Amino acid sequence: MKAMHVFGLTPWGRYFIKAMEALADGGRLARGRAYAGNGSVTKLTIDGGNVRARVAGNYAPYYSVAIRFMPLPGPAAAIVRAAFASDPMLLSRVAAGDLPEGLVARLKKKGASLVPRRWSEMERSCSCPDYGDPCKHQAAVYYLLAQEIDRDPLVLFRLRGVDIDGAQAVKPDSGERATITGSIRPLPVPDPVILRLVAPWPDPMQGDGDPLSGLGGLSNCTTAIPALLPPSRGLAPFDLRVVCTAFYIKAAGRIPDIIEPSGLAAMEGSPARWFAASKFEILLGDDGFAAIETASRGKLSLLAASKVFLGCGERQGSPSYRFLRAFFQTARSIVSACAFVPDVMLRGERFSVLWRPARFDSGVDALLQALEPLAIAPAWRKAAPGSVSSRSSPTTKPGAAKVPDARSMVELLAIAFITEIAGSVGFSLPSSREKGHPTVRALFGRLPVSCAAPGQRSLPGAMDSWLSVYTMASSRPPLELAIAAARRSDASGIESPQDSPRFRLSAACIGEDGSRVALKSAAGIGGERASKAMSFAAMLSNFIPALGRLGVSASVILGQEELAGFVIDAAPLLGRLGVSLVLPKELRRLATPRPAIRVVRKASLGSYLDLASAFSFDWSVAIGDERLSPAEFAAMVASGLKLVRWRSEWVRLDPAEAARVLSRVSGRAAPGAGEAMRAALAGDIETDSEFSDAVQRLVGTAGRDDVEVHTPSSLKATLRPYQERGFRWMLGNFTRGLGCLLADDMGLGKTVQAITAMLFLKDAGNLGSGALVCAPASLLSNWERELSKFAPSLTVCPYYGTARRRRAADVTLSSYETMIRDQKKLAGLEWNLVVLDEAHYIKNPDSKRACAVKTLRAERRLALTGTPVENNLGELWSLFDWMLPGYLGTRARFTDEFRKPIELDRSEATAGRLRRATGPFVMRRLKTDKAIAADLPDKVVVGEYASLTPGQAALYKAVASEGLARVSSAGSENRLGVVLAMITALKQVSNHPRNYDKESPGTSDKSGKARLLVALLDAAFEAGERVLVFSQYVEMLGILEGVVRDELGVEPYILHGGLSRKRRDEAVDRFQNERGPGVFLVSLKAGGVGLNLTAATRVVHYDLWFNPAVENQATDRAFRIGQTRNVFVHRLIARDTIEERIDAMITSKRELSELTVRAGESWIAKLGDDELRDLVSLR
Repeated sequence: MKAMHVFGLTPWGRYFIKAMEALADGGRLARGRAYAGNGSVTKLTIDGGNVRARVAGNYAPYYSVAIRFMPLPGPAAAIVRAAFASDPMLLSRVAAGDLPEGLVARLKKKGASLVPRRWSEMERSCSCPDYGDPCKHQAAVYYLLAQEIDRDPLVLFRLRGVDIDGAQAVKPDSGERATITGSIRPLPVPDPVILRLVAPWPDPMQGDGDPLSGLGGLSNCTTAIPALLPPSRGLAPFDLRVVCTAFYIKAAGRIPDIIEPSGLAAMEGSPARWFAASKFEILLGDDGFAAIETASRGKLSLLAASKVFLGCGERQGSPSYRFLRAFFQTARSIVSACAFVPDVMLRGERFSVLWRPARFDSGVDALLQALEPLAIAPAWRKAAPGSVSSRSSPTTKPGAAKVPDARSMVELLAIAFITEIAGSVGFSLPSSREKGHPTVRALFGRLPVSCAAPGQRSLPGAMDSWLSVYTMASSRPPLELAIAAARRSDASGIESPQDSPRFRLSAACIGEDGSRVALKSAAGIGGERASKAMSFAAMLSNFIPALGRLGVSASVILGQEELAGFVIDAAPLLGRLGVSLVLPKELRRLATPRPAIRVVRKASLGSYLDLASAFSFDWSVAIGDERLSPAEFAAMVASGLKLVRWRSEWVRLDPAEAARVLSRVSGRAAPGAGEAMRAALAGDIETDSEFSDAVQRLVGTAGRDDVEVHTPSSLKATLRPYQERGFRWMLGNFTRGLGCLLADDMGLGKTVQAITAMLFLKDAGNLGSGALVCAPASLLSNWERELSKFAPSLTVCPYYGTARRRRAADVTLSSYETMIRDQKKLAGLEWNLVVLDEAHYIKNPDSKRACAVKTLRAERRLALTGTPVENNLGELWSLFDWMLPGYLGTRARFTDEFRKPIELDRSEATAGRLRRATGPFVMRRLKTDKAIAADLPDKVVVGEYASLTPGQAALYKAVASEGLARVSSAGSENRLGVVLAMITALKQVSNHPRNYDKESPGTSDKSGKARLLVALLDAAFEAGERVLVFSQYVEMLGILEGVVRDELGVEPYILHGGLSRKRRDEAVDRFQNERGPGVFLVSLKAGGVGLNLTAATRVVHYDLWFNPAVENQATDRAFRIGQTRNVFVHRLIARDTIEERIDAMITSKRELSELTVRAGESWIAKLGDDELRDLVSLR
């Protein structure tokens, strides 16, 4: 314990102790050290030169100590004031805890001694019986005085009656300087957040788009933030700045693992949608408490909650989900960049350090402000004055009292989350002396630290003063720093520091009117702006030592290392702090080394497959237009200079960046053709212009949608203009040996564009080995139907199911499950074209589906999906890994180069490079695009075909057989009723076995239609769409209600004739006004008239009425006045059943269509037995 009680930590603290030792008899002062360190001094007040204390004694509860320091004589006090007047920055430096070395000695030499030179300059007394001078009780007080002087050197001046700070000393946002220092209670410290309490507000409505989009990424602050701190003089017997730097470095390494969503937290599909639709409550206290209350998982800490929210792929959901997901995305960006700072919180006689976002960084501030419109009212608890957090739940609920406004709430939540992250870093110091020090325990411990003892009462305030550089920065000080050339140089090549041009640093205070006044002269003008500028410059002098000389000089010459430190380390951070910077042109745009690929042409380039044989590739380093070999660049880095004059320009050699470039070009195998091509397109690696031009020509030709190809004459469809462009784009990529991804919105006709490409390849003689279409099982019937409808000249082999057999055909249809089962068999085949429908099924590269599909051998590859990226960019990599193997590099390199910068740092530059690299191979059109909407009719009707499951098929045959037998035996007067009952039963079986027998399990796997509906809704929900689903049968709506809720995680709205008017109106209102994915299950009769449901952009007719007028009337619930978007109508039809045959008759024979309008389904009863058998039998 003794080792912890070190006094005289600073030169001025030691100066005071030595002066007292010189006056004391025979080392008597040392007797008080133990008393000072063990808490024997129970009270200490300092009022100017008057000091009073209570010290525990052996013969009395305590002894009273009184000490009075005599004021400096007038001439000596004038000398002190003159010294500060001659250097306006000196006062600000001392107020910030920095007493320049030699100042006290210089003042003494001039006749102004700040410490007593004889006992007559002090009056002292103690009520103890010890007659020694000083007694150990007085000696203890002297040591505590030295500690106070350590922490605030202005105490040294006040003890001698010289109040030099007065109104000039600015200590922004740290409260008024108290008259009594080290009084009975700790000095007040401002709360980390200035709370503004308001009445709870209603949940915000969902807006369109991502509130965080357009906001750039954050610069990494790992080294910059602790570098701003001054040395921690007087706070501890070691430099806390060094400790904080070590903490930030460890935090930078640990935080990615701390915040990474765990496997258990990751959610997709139904669980994700359920979670996103839930309501969450934010619990907050002004003592730093915060938690998230969830219905399914109970109360979660912010860190635990972040893993769940960041692991959920849903973008839409309840207002509380949307806010918290956006908040945790923002918080992840902030902590990943280490863009947070410590701040002191004092509660009673205990203090702790909270970690808050570095809002002085404009990027951090913009991210947090973007959250405010999404904020929901929290549950709030205000701690009792002086209490320590109990970490219990708030008792004040929203609506019961005022709560923090949106800005305060976001700030409190961010502080609580970052503080929890900081505590999870697990930072510790090896030395027990350092580990147990109160400042270290406050910074990195998880519990408040006592500051009740007199020797500790000034500690919170001293720490707050030490950290005030961050608070000052938030106020955007009116300071301008300028660099100007001192002389010119015409030298070339790498220059030594002696040969390099010299530069001057100057500083100015910016006035309200924009005028500039040199910092040296600003003090004479006075005012708050001048004081702020001076104080901030004094604080920054710890970061930029040359600034400390600008109080007496208009400018100072910077050495080579000082210049490099300013331009490379200081300037970027100062800009984010709001400091105005003026740099000469030659230093504003520094050349930076970039990894480059040196390319040598060997042969002509025909297609992507020829890249490797047409060029050879090797690594190099680009600086401007010049190239260096890796060895030459390594020699430049070895010079150790951060700023190098090379030939005609300045080169920025940031150590970390230079090491990164060197690691990319040294000791690695030569880049492959795919990596070189990606580099040429993305621009992240320099390539030779000849190669870049060749790649641009290759991709430009492939990606053009006006290549000379013609729609096959055998196509039984008329392509819309945008579909023509998509078809030509695909063929262009195929011609150049490039895979491609067609990512059009659902309903825009990706299937027909792919079929057109197959027909073209067959007509050109390029489909000899056939095409393989791999799709979800529920969509294969639709593919068969579409191929039969649009391309009857293509032979088709269905290769799926238990009875699958492969035969020669133009197109083979298979499922992802079949790919897994027959992986070895299919991997040995060569295909002219492989098409992946719903290609996001291979978004997980580790899944069995992805692994099986990636064993397929194909000359051409086409991926079809409406959702190329659902949760993260790793899914895009997986698609490209199949489509263009090796093009985006390895998974690990893609994560480092693209995923982390984009997803964690929100780097727009990196996102732009990825778009440039992938853009030529991805075509995505949305139905909301103006050019596409112009090509579309207002209402697009699509038939969707589903095959019966084996169980359905068996039940259908049995019901049809039984029904036909009853019809045959029915009399003419009963025939109509028997026929209609059979039709109803067959339609119910086609819908779902449970719709007919009331007993079968209600899951989607029992019904082909239900599986198809789940696939359609899943795609619609991913796009954030709202859907109407109509059925004739209320019982079927109940089955679908369970399917949608349990399998898709969305709570559906439901409407049928059995609902009251109030419940009906509530359901309609919520469906119309809420945003994001949703589904309304509507009875065809109940929803056929009187409803306005224009929030829906898709309509699904689950079963057919066999009356177009009824269907159209229901469709018009979405397609009517007020609808501003195209409406897509999906008619679900069970293949090989009565539904398919009657639908074909209705669509092909207009007279029959008109008949059904008049007679409904009764016309069927007039068919003969043989016609009826042909109509209803399962084929």
